Amino acid sequence: MLPLHVPVGNHTTFGIGLTGLFSDWSHEIATAILPAFLASLGVGPGWLGLIEGTADGLSSFSELAAGHYTDRLKHRKPLVQSGCVVTTLATGALATSVWHVLIARTSAWLGRGIRTPGRKALLAVRRFS
Repeated sequence: MLPLHVPVGNHTTFGIGLTGLFSDWSHEIATAILPAFLASLGVGPGWLGLIEGTADGLSSFSELAAGHYTDRLKHRKPLVQSGCVVTTLATGALATSVWHVLIARTSAWLGRGIRTPGRKALLAVRRFS
């Protein structure tokens, strides 16, 4: 149960921080077991490089596009929420082949790229208002 009184900052800052904590925690767990999972699928380390490179590249471009788009929005929260939903669903996706891992990991980083600029803008607005 969330406390009624948030001692530091405000409820938006607390919510974004808590969401970030659990999101980053799940990403780190998925990242830590990914090499072993790919080895259990019988694929080599080249696939890990392809998956991570594709995911990081798409995340960078989606972050650039989302940052440009976020600056023009009145309400950034729906964009941040949609990025969080995409990231959560893709991180928890069930994979039975290396192609599933590629699609899920790329989708997760796409969601992360979409949510990051909006989240930073929300925090900046709450910090300086």
